[in-house]
Amino acid sequence: MAANTPVTGTGVWTLISGSGIIGNSSLPNTGLTALGAAVPNIFQWTISNGVCPPSSSTVSITRYLNPTVSAAGPNQTVCATAATMAGNTPAIGTGSWTLISGSGTITNPTLETTGITSLGVGVNVFQWTISNGACAPSSSTVSIQRDANPSVSSAGPSQSVCSTSAVMAANVPAVGTGTWTLISGFGVITSPNAANTSITSLAVGVNVFQWTIGNGICPNSSSTVSIQRDAIPTAAVAGPNQTVCATVATMAGNTAAIGTGLWTLVSGVGAITTPASPVSGLTSLGVGVNIFQWTISNGVCTSSSATVSIQRDANPTVASAGANQTICATSTVLAGNAAAVGTGSWTLISGSAVIVSPTSANSAVNTLGVGLNTFMWTISNGICPSTTSTVSIQRDAVPTPASAGPNQTLCATSSFNMAGNTPAIGTGSWTLISGVGTITTPTLATTGITALGTGTTIFGWTISNGVCASSTSTVSIVNDAMPTVANAGPNQTICATSTVLAGNTAVIGVGVWNVITGPGLILTPTSPNSAVLALGFGTNVFEWSISNGSCPVSTSTVLVYRDTPPTGANAGPNQTVCATIGNMAGNNPAVGTGSWTLISGTGLITSPTLPNTGLTGLGVGVNVFQWTISN
Repeated sequence: MAANTPVTGTGVWTLISGSGIIGNSSLPNTGLTALGAAVPNIFQWTISNGVCPPSSSTVSITRYLNPTVSAAGPNQTVCATAATMAGNTPAIGTGSWTLISGSGTITNPTLETTGITSLGVGVNVFQWTISNGACAPSSSTVSIQRDANPSVSSAGPSQSVCSTSAVMAANVPAVGTGTWTLISGFGVITSPNAANTSITSLAVGVNVFQWTIGNGICPNSSSTVSIQRDAIPTAAVAGPNQTVCATVATMAGNTAAIGTGLWTLVSGVGAITTPASPVSGLTSLGVGVNIFQWTISNGVCTSSSATVSIQRDANPTVASAGANQTICATSTVLAGNAAAVGTGSWTLISGSAVIVSPTSANSAVNTLGVGLNTFMWTISNGICPSTTSTVSIQRDAVPTPASAGPNQTLCATSSFNMAGNTPAIGTGSWTLISGVGTITTPTLATTGITALGTGTTIFGWTISNGVCASSTSTVSIVNDAMPTVANAGPNQTICATSTVLAGNTAVIGVGVWNVITGPGLILTPTSPNSAVLALGFGTNVFEWSISNGSCPVSTSTVLVYRDTPPTGANAGPNQTVCATIGNMAGNNPAVGTGSWTLISGTGLITSPTLPNTGLTGLGVGVNVFQWTISN
């Protein structure tokens, strides 16, 4: 108990209703024992003091019993969305269902055998809790496993195979687990629970398998599939290849022990009389290779095929070796006709040569012998008779290379002899190419030439033989005229460092100036009127030469004399005198001679050529005299 302690007076506890033993009734916080259960036990605390009215207060203490131990019932597995719970009925306290995990709707939460609806697929956990007042509740759980209906089984499409194994194609269960079983026939299931398991050791014929999908306690779903195993057909043999000269033939294929055979045309032309017979006849065969195929088939197994070729040869094209040829070279090209049917081949019948491409109608032939060479063109086709034709190739020898002899230069000559080579093969002939001249004997290698013109005359020496290209060589004969007689012009005396020469113009030949003596520089050596520069003092000699080819040169010289410039004149200082006479003070010339002259005023010069001559008769005022040095 927990009453207040009196400040004045004394207190006492008393039991008003219910049951219980007060430990010490005068203590405000005394202990209690033997409390009554399940109903209120009421105690009163009264404080008294003498004659005063007592003060009282009550407290109610209710004692609860521990609730019944909870038992939620056994776990359940169902295939529906509803179930019924099996919790225990509380002897003490009240029960209540709650959803712990999963999903589900509790119809009556306080009923131990309540119904559950809307159960989720999988494990759904519920708790049954029994409570009583302030006592600790008692709880237990139960799981309701809801299994979903399994996926609808689909064993996959039926199959036809040729091998002893196959791969299944059932659906993979979204819900549940699938299992393969053998229904009929034979086969070993590699992975019975795999939708796409392989099957081995299949028997020939129909083999039936079942795919069953189950899930928990729900009904299974099953479907079947058949695997048809076909046997491998007999290996096809089309028979040996044939070469015929007719439009018909007979096949030689093998008989099928397993499966059925069929002839087909692969390429070429031909009619198959009985396609399903291994020994069928053939008609209307095309010329050339005709290929037929013998195929043995059985169900879905890979067919076995073999081919045979029937070669039909046609009569070869009639051979034509082409026209005869006359050539000069060691090689040529043959002109046989192209074989429309068959194959051609060249052979050498006589003479000598190398056939480059014997099977080409237009083969080149090399190393032909000089003279007649005969070839045969043969066209063959398989077993048919060959056709032939011949052609002759006449080879002319190449003429001796022409050599007209060395070029010649003459001076004013009217006749001479040529120096051509004598042909070992072929014949030679001289011709006038340009210029003027008369050939005495045109077919003679060393013929004479007369009436030769002045200048360059060109002759050709040509050696020819048959159809071969002629060999030609030319020779140049230069007949020079005598050059113009040279005339260097008149001699010159000058004071300058340059002058212009005056040679004559060369009517025949070419002129050129040369320095004979002196240091002069000829500005244009080939000009008769060339300027010359840098002339030395005194005598300078130049030569004018006119030449023309091999003829003698004509020469002439000219002398150009250059005088030395006079000493520079110095008349002396100006003078002022008081008399009518005086003396000059000009410089004495190192080169040349001096001379005084009166320019203005009055005065008589005593000795005009003396630099210090005297003067008389001087006029009053300015008298001007000039001192001139000349050379």
